[in-house]
Amino acid sequence: MSVHQNVLQLLGCCLETKYIDPTETVHFEPLAWKCRLRIAMGIANAVANLHTAFSRPIIHRDVRSAITLLVENKVAKLIDFSSSISIPKGEHVEDVVRSRLVYLASEYAPTGYITEKVDVYIYGVLLLGLLAGWMLNTP
Repeated sequence: MSVHQNVLQLLGCCLETKYIDPTETVHFEPLAWKCRLRIAMGIANAVANLHTAFSRPIIHRDVRSAITLLVENKVAKLIDFSSSISIPKGEHVEDVVRSRLVYLASEYAPTGYITEKVDVYIYGVLLLGLLAGWMLNTP
C-alpha cells in the first residue's frame, strides 16, 4: 500500500523527539477549489485502491481530515490504518464500531457490519468538509 501516491510512506521513526502538540493553533489560508478537487480525487483514489487492489478489500473505517496529510504541492496522503480491516470480497464482517459517531454510516452503527459502504459514507463526510471549507479544521 505504501507505493500508492496518496498513502503516506513510513520510512522510520525517532523515539527521542519531543511530542508535537496537535492542539497548537495553526492558521491556514483557504484552499483553492482546484486544490480541494485534487485532495478529493487523491483520497478517493487511495480508498478505491484499498477496496480493489487486493484479493480481500481493505476497509479503512476512519477516512477523515484529521488523518489526511497535505504534503509538498498539497498532495493529499491517507495515513493511520490502525482501524483498517480486511473483509472477504463481496461480503461483510461484524466488528466493534470504532469510529466517531458523527462519521458512522447508518448501516454500520446499529449492526457493526463492515462493507465498502462504510468508507464510501465517511468519504462523503470528508467531501462535505472540503466543500464547506473546514477540511483541515475537523478533529
